[in-house]
Amino acid sequence: TGLFPLWIKNHKPDAPISGIGVDANPFMVHRANQHWGENDVHMTAHAGLVGEPARDFTVNSVHVTSSCVPNERDPGITTRIIRPAVLNIEKLWLELGLLYGDLLKVDIEGSELGLLANTDIAALFNRLAIEWHEPLCSLPMIRWLLKAHKLDKWSRHGDIGYAYFSRI
Repeated sequence: TGLFPLWIKNHKPDAPISGIGVDANPFMVHRANQHWGENDVHMTAHAGLVGEPARDFTVNSVHVTSSCVPNERDPGITTRIIRPAVLNIEKLWLELGLLYGDLLKVDIEGSELGLLANTDIAALFNRLAIEWHEPLCSLPMIRWLLKAHKLDKWSRHGDIGYAYFSRI
């Protein structure tokens, strides 16, 4: 959650970066806010899902990801169940008093389509960094939904289901 905005800041050090990060995993939200605060990135990260009902996830002490499966071979790994809140991005946007959003960073464990299909939030940002989770969501679906918002410049990063979209 936290490193992609730092990458943008590194490549464009004089350009202000503002926006919102949303992650289903509260551990990642804490890390992102810490990274961003230390590096003059004007973004806030929030824990939750968007556009769909709350559901449970397993989080373990080794893999800081809310979709991970406990490692049965290592009894030293602790796991717990979390149920992220359901966020309303438009309401959050207003509460934060944002006039401009440079980047929306999303890792919401399968609720990507709920965010992009049910809101016009993508129209408020010039860039979107998104991790999608198949089979619930796919890159062609995301590209189709973002094309309407003119977020049509894109690149895929690695084989983990992560892409970056931009209109600028």
